[in-house]
Amino acid sequence: MPNDAFAIALLDAPRGVVEAVYLLDGGTRQPAVVLPSDAGLFEQVLALGQPLLIQSADDWPAGLTHLGGSARVHSAVVVPMRGGRAHPGHFVHPGLRPHAFHADDVPLLTTLANQAAAAIHNARLFEAAGRQARDLDVLVKAQSATSASLDLDACWLSSRRN
Repeated sequence: MPNDAFAIALLDAPRGVVEAVYLLDGGTRQPAVVLPSDAGLFEQVLALGQPLLIQSADDWPAGLTHLGGSARVHSAVVVPMRGGRAHPGHFVHPGLRPHAFHADDVPLLTTLANQAAAAIHNARLFEAAGRQARDLDVLVKAQSATSASLDLDACWLSSRRN
C-alpha cells in the first residue's frame, strides 16, 4: 500500500465542517485543512457509511473535493471512522498513481480507522470528565465559602446574644 499521502479528517457537525487534522502529502506533514462537511468524498462516505475505493482519475465522481493536488491524485481509499455510535471522521488515503489500492487494503484501513475512532472517543470522554471535575471543584469551593460565611454569621449572632 503506498504511503505518499494520508489524512485523518474529523467531523465537526455543529460547525458543519470536516477538518483534516493530520495531513501528509508527498511524505511531508501539511497544515490542517478545514472543508465544508458536504465537500465531496466526506459527504459521500457519510451518506454511504461504507469505505469508498477509487481506482483511477476516471472513477472520481464529478465535483468532488479531495485532499492533495487534484492533478496528482489518481486513486483513493476513504474509510469512515466508527467509534461506538459516533462517526468522528474518516481516514483518507489518496494514491498518486492509478490502481494504487486493492480491495484487500480496505479491511486493514477499516480496522485502523475504528481503533483511531475509539481512541478519539476515549480522549473526548477524558477531556469532558476533566472539565466536569474542574466545574465540580469550583462548585465545592463556592459551597465551602458560602458555608463558612454562614457559620461566621451564626457565631456572630450567638456572641451578640451572650
